[in-house]
Amino acid sequence: MYKDFTDEIMSYPGGEKIMACMQCGTCTGSCPTSHAMQYTPRRLISLIRANQRETVLKSLDIWKCASCYTCTARCPRGIKFTDIMYILKTLAWKDQLMEENKDITAFYSAFQDLIAKRGRMNESELVLKYSLKTNPAKLLEFGPLGMKMVLKGRAAIIPPSIRNQKQVQKILELAKERGGE
Repeated sequence: MYKDFTDEIMSYPGGEKIMACMQCGTCTGSCPTSHAMQYTPRRLISLIRANQRETVLKSLDIWKCASCYTCTARCPRGIKFTDIMYILKTLAWKDQLMEENKDITAFYSAFQDLIAKRGRMNESELVLKYSLKTNPAKLLEFGPLGMKMVLKGRAAIIPPSIRNQKQVQKILELAKERGGE
């Protein structure tokens, strides 16, 4: 199907320009989380182009992306690196290469379940689902902060509904048909 890992990344929207990278480091220099990464954005691009699929997809670094799009905005070659990070997360999820990262798996799973169920994210329900999958005792720790957020209107106990829930379901089904998760 794909010649190599680079070809696979290039087949997704946003990944088509990865070979245009000149390794200038602007993405890494702009990234607010690169200091906490073993493989910085520039290094991840290098690993992708070296066809190090398993190294990249098993890396915790793909989950550290803050989705701020600074790397994308500043890239002199127009590479949409934030989109590439989403591609990598999707591939890692599909290939179940996150087994040793159970907390990340639980969070990603809880988030996806919420979007599929409600069409939007709800902080209270996300924390509940995540805590139940990882460490239910954490709910006691989160409780006081959660109540403050609810009282200040920053979080909702009852999740807000969205209009056209059926349309959201159709979009999600179409994305799955086209290879997304």
